[in-house]
Amino acid sequence: MFLATMLHTDRFKWGYPLTWIWTAVYILIPPGAYYLWQIQEKVKSPTPPLDTRLNIIRWLSWPLGAILVVGGIAMIIIPETFVSHWPWMVTPLLVRAFAAWYLLKGCTLLACALTARQPHEILIPFAETAAWSALLLTLPLLYSGSMFTSRTAYWPWLILHGVLLVVGVGVCIQVYRLMQSSQQKL
Repeated sequence: MFLATMLHTDRFKWGYPLTWIWTAVYILIPPGAYYLWQIQEKVKSPTPPLDTRLNIIRWLSWPLGAILVVGGIAMIIIPETFVSHWPWMVTPLLVRAFAAWYLLKGCTLLACALTARQPHEILIPFAETAAWSALLLTLPLLYSGSMFTSRTAYWPWLILHGVLLVVGVGVCIQVYRLMQSSQQKL
């Protein structure tokens, strides 16, 4: 979001205090998150055993995460390409703002694929991804008059979010069952 803001400084009202707050938030979040991660890493806890029942979930996380990350990077680099194909009216700034969401979800799925060892580590990331996709899938229903069903990205966008929703819900159900059988909590 900071990159999108800096690439489109002409679109922001810099005399407005909330613009500066917006910018400060996105400047501070990455180093703040890194700092908190470093603090957490100092707390030594034993590495939990790798639960092989999660292999299929890790396997699904790789391609879904990669698609979202590659798409997010493309949206940042060439937003103009997406403007004419997106399922509704967008600007290059909005495409780049959406890119941040796709990168966040993609990196979350890749992190699950790379580091998740126990079922309780997977529930929240997949629930969040499913909820995000469910909310996005309501847009064509709520704003059908504003959707461009003939645009190139309409059906792939629907399919992508449909798959993310189905996989997310399915993973959450499976992981919750695994947590119950192992007596794990969040």
